[in-house]
Amino acid sequence: MESALVAEMTMAYQNFVRRARNPLVLGLVALLLTVGCSQTSTKTPTAPPAQSPALSAASASTQQRYGLSVTIIPSGSGIVAVSPSGGAIVPGTKVTLIAAPLDGWSFDHWDGDASSASATVTVIVDSNKEVVAYFESTVSLSVPGISPTEARSILDTVPDAMFVDVRPKTDYDKQHIPRAISIPFTEFKDRYAEITVGPQVIVYAECH
Repeated sequence: MESALVAEMTMAYQNFVRRARNPLVLGLVALLLTVGCSQTSTKTPTAPPAQSPALSAASASTQQRYGLSVTIIPSGSGIVAVSPSGGAIVPGTKVTLIAAPLDGWSFDHWDGDASSASATVTVIVDSNKEVVAYFESTVSLSVPGISPTEARSILDTVPDAMFVDVRPKTDYDKQHIPRAISIPFTEFKDRYAEITVGPQVIVYAECH
């Protein structure tokens, strides 16, 4: 449309030139033509600024993450597979735990933020979670008995020997063998991991 207007003005100017020979009038008309053309402009739309990829990445990296810790008791009795694996977990993620016993052990139960006797359990991670996998031995052990005299000799000559008092805690508080720890028999299944395996472990239920 702008080119048509310029063409019309040019034709009008040429007709005017043929009819008028006054240099002043010609100069004014040329000036008007020049000014008119210079005032015509085209506005180009400005595109909105694109979001920076760096900002998008930074926003994603600030999302809350949680952790899931798994403890195996006794240590070395089994393994736990975690799916999906990874340290930082997106809130609301369902994590599957599969317990697998090693030779001589069987899976017993889950504890902590999971409660089940099944070897496979699912935990919804909506906060930091701590799960404990308990295994039990399948090996039958023959436990020899010892006399009080033998126990006293071990106490005096084997500094690494461990004595475990399985009597009620009230009886332990009244009297117990030096260096002995108290694990009442009713709590033994859940606390046997406290026993440190050393040269000798002596469990007693009487104290004279």
